Amino acid sequence: MGKAYANIYLTSVDDLKKLDAPAMDIHRRGARRLDDGRIRIPAVLTDEQVKKLAGEGYEVEVKADVQRVQNER
Repeated sequence: MGKAYANIYLTSVDDLKKLDAPAMDIHRRGARRLDDGRIRIPAVLTDEQVKKLAGEGYEVEVKADVQRVQNER
């Protein structure tokens, strides 16, 4: 998988400020606060970025491979 549609889950707005956004395709305007208090941010991430974020303690949910979705269209 090269790039993936993903959701990043944060516990606070401060966590969002800590993300290395210029190097990642993070859709800040799509951020939503969930009922459990977490913040969900949609993103398009490379495999390396997913691993890096997970290693830094962020919860990352990979939704779909970008190339596969494009091929289905």
